[in-house]
Amino acid sequence: MALGGDSTKLDRALDLARDIKDAIREKVGSELRSSIGIGPNHLLAKIAGKLEKPDGLQWLAPENMPEAIRHLSLDDLPGISRGIRVRLYDARIYDVTALYRLDPRHARMIWHSVEGERFVRALQGMDIPLMPTKRNGYGNSKVLAPVHRPPHKAKMVGRWLVEKASERMRRDGYCTRQFHLSLRLTDGGRHAGKKITATRDTRFLLSLYEGLWRDIRRRSNGDVLSISVHLGDLILLTERNGDLFAPLSPGMPNKPEKLAVVIDHINRRFGERMVKYGEHQDHPGFFEKG
Repeated sequence: MALGGDSTKLDRALDLARDIKDAIREKVGSELRSSIGIGPNHLLAKIAGKLEKPDGLQWLAPENMPEAIRHLSLDDLPGISRGIRVRLYDARIYDVTALYRLDPRHARMIWHSVEGERFVRALQGMDIPLMPTKRNGYGNSKVLAPVHRPPHKAKMVGRWLVEKASERMRRDGYCTRQFHLSLRLTDGGRHAGKKITATRDTRFLLSLYEGLWRDIRRRSNGDVLSISVHLGDLILLTERNGDLFAPLSPGMPNKPEKLAVVIDHINRRFGERMVKYGEHQDHPGFFEKG
């Protein structure tokens, strides 16, 4: 939320954030934890809020930048996609400190868009207003704690991320036509993806995940440092065509998708992951991208 008046001063903003966290504990209970980030703009506040999870309070501003986030990699920052990271590497921008010091006009050239200039100016602390955006995908990424980095454990975290992303997509009324999996490993990065018939069925997406995971693991033996899943090429359910042989009615969910919606309702009413799609591993804490 945007603050006004005295709350725009850092000490008052921190006091307000502590009051909010205290109110949550008193009125809801210690089981519900919250992380709050404070910054002069939406980007820095969002990054700050993810620095210390699941129960943190952090702030970012020109006074502590870029030192406060120098430990993050470029693609830990919201808005730095795999493609933008490659462009930054080509421009010899290899870390967050170099990105912070980049001339915003140069960033416009790297991004091939004014959004590059807006991003760097926001990172440097300028009050850059949010622009209306169009949803082009759903994703969840997680930098793994050391205990979850062995491949057999990392795989279970990935299943959890698929469940989360697909549930968010259904909530907003979309289907995906592209599934992508990205792993950052101790022996390098690996990516795999597949174009599919429009779907919102978590079970089907988990089966795709299993196949892409096997494809990547055949090319690598390293531990998994971070994992990212992305559901792209979206289409609204109401705009999806029918299929005589599926069978699939135009603009209507099929039986597995209806079951997924029922599971969503149960989980929202009785607690997150009351019903799971087989074995997975929740992974609270550490830095969550996106």
